[in-house]
Parts: sequence; structure tokens; C-alpha cells
Amino acid sequence: MVEIIDLSLSEVRNRLQKGDGVIHPRTGEHVRIPVKAKYAAVILGISFDNLRLIRNQPTRITKDQTSVDHLAERLAILSNGLLRRIPVHECGTADRGIKRNRRAN
Repeated sequence: MVEIIDLSLSEVRNRLQKGDGVIHPRTGEHVRIPVKAKYAAVILGISFDNLRLIRNQPTRITKDQTSVDHLAERLAILSNGLLRRIPVHECGTADRGIKRNRRAN
């Protein structure tokens, strides 16, 4: 099994470096054409995912419940709930009173 993996890997490496072998339609000779970017990107993606799997790392990024946006929303909800429970006099807005100008006009 290891031999098959080694052969496949060396063939992919060879094709990426030198191109795919094709027969020229007019001359009939064997020529190499570069691998299309689309296929090179697919090879890269698969290789990268497999490398991450071997290293026991995630292969996709998902939004979980501990994201910064989610935590900010939760904090806003909790803070609004706490502010509603605090009596006005504890906030310091009602006890101060308004100082009036005692001078007569």
C-alpha cells in the first residue's frame, strides 16, 4: 500500500512540475502541457485537507457558539436585563436632584 501511495505522489509531483503528457493533434508527437490551474487547486486542496487530518487539525472553519459576535450579543442581552432590575436611585440619577438658581430675576 505504501508503494502505491509513493508512486501516486511522485506521478502527481511530476505532472505538476512538467505538465500532462498529450499527443499533439497535428504532428502526432508526445508533448507536455501545463496542468490547468483548476486541477492544481484541487490537488492542493485535497493535499492540504489530508495534511490537516494527519496532524489532527480541523479541515473546515465553522461558526460556533463562542464566536465574538455571539458573546457580544449575549453580553448586551444580559446587561440590558441587569439595568432593568437596578432601581433608579441606585444608578445615581434620581437622588441628585436639580440645583436651581435661587437668584430672582
